[in-house]
Amino acid sequence: MSFPHFLLLTTKRTVVSLVVMLDILTEILIFLEDKDRARVDELPRWPSRRVRGALGKLLRDRLISKSQEEKLSFFSLSPKGQLNIDRQLAVLHRKNPLFGQHWSVVSFSVPEKERVKRDRLRRVLNNLGFQPIKNGLWISPYDRLEEVEEVLAENSLLDAALTLRVDRFGKTKKLFFDEAFDLDKINNLYGQFIDAANKILEKNQKETVPRFESKKLIFFYAKILERDPQLELNSLPPGWRGEEARQIYQRLRGLL
Repeated sequence: MSFPHFLLLTTKRTVVSLVVMLDILTEILIFLEDKDRARVDELPRWPSRRVRGALGKLLRDRLISKSQEEKLSFFSLSPKGQLNIDRQLAVLHRKNPLFGQHWSVVSFSVPEKERVKRDRLRRVLNNLGFQPIKNGLWISPYDRLEEVEEVLAENSLLDAALTLRVDRFGKTKKLFFDEAFDLDKINNLYGQFIDAANKILEKNQKETVPRFESKKLIFFYAKILERDPQLELNSLPPGWRGEEARQIYQRLRGLL
């Protein structure tokens, strides 16, 4: 299983080295959620070509809107962008996950000449917590068929994908599980979240922490949670930190 890039967060008094499972698209959406609008030079990691490319993708997907005032460009979160954020955070409120009872499977084959559509489809599935196990085959250990079909329809992608609800994989289930989920890596990510959140909580005792910093960590936690199959305790590796991370998340929420 692969995870997005490393990000170095720099604060006024502290440099927090943190592996954040967020791409620049999600960072921009998080940043805009608390603002009516923002100038392009106010956006995270500006200036960079990656930010320009991300803005183009977000505009094409109608997740943000752009306005012009004199020579300045302003960006704001669209209703569709807010819905995207809500869906990414929905895992934080999900109770009693039914791992293994029904899996959601999405299969697609999009030609190279339609690469824009293919990339958008991958982003949609990634945001919903699906994991790739083979080329064009993505799975989630939860029954999310109705949700994924709704999102595919909103993005005009229903014709590009086949969605399935599966209750057994036969003898190949362990292979699929091992391909899609790396429990040691997930546990390591929980540890990174705990360490980074503790630094934010400690810093907050001395000065007010910007909401953007706390919200990025909460998104980070949600991304990990989406990939955590929520196995029984006796099926988890030694030293599992999922419960510790949940308690830290509850404290972090108090900063918002």
